[in-house]
Amino acid sequence: MRVAPHARPEVVYNLHVEGTARYLVGACGVVVHNSPCSDAAEQAGVVYKRSNPITGETYVGQSKSPSRFDARRGEHDRQLGVQHEYEILGTAPHGKELDVLEESMIRSHGGIERRGGTLSNRRHQMSDKRYREAGGTTGAPY
Repeated sequence: MRVAPHARPEVVYNLHVEGTARYLVGACGVVVHNSPCSDAAEQAGVVYKRSNPITGETYVGQSKSPSRFDARRGEHDRQLGVQHEYEILGTAPHGKELDVLEESMIRSHGGIERRGGTLSNRRHQMSDKRYREAGGTTGAPY
């Protein structure tokens, strides 16, 4: 994942959609609503943040594809009995890159509660040693 500054201001819009909706900025370079822009987009895994609007509890997870992310949202909501808010934090190819992205997001969003953090995750996605060996750079929040 890379962030690059723009030399000039850009107009941006905040969107609020009732019910289930998915917006991705992917390999196509466009915003896509409820549909991947190509087969390549469907091959990327998704790292997301789930927030409980009642308790404020947050969790960072991954799905192997945008369609699996859609299914996973329904599973989370049914299992926990609440309609959560979801935010896509990033996408990456399956395997080590997706694991590194998820672990980076767990660390940058406060870490797991069991280790003094703010996320309801039961565990880290990767050990610190494996994360560093795979190129992870985000420091542990504890």
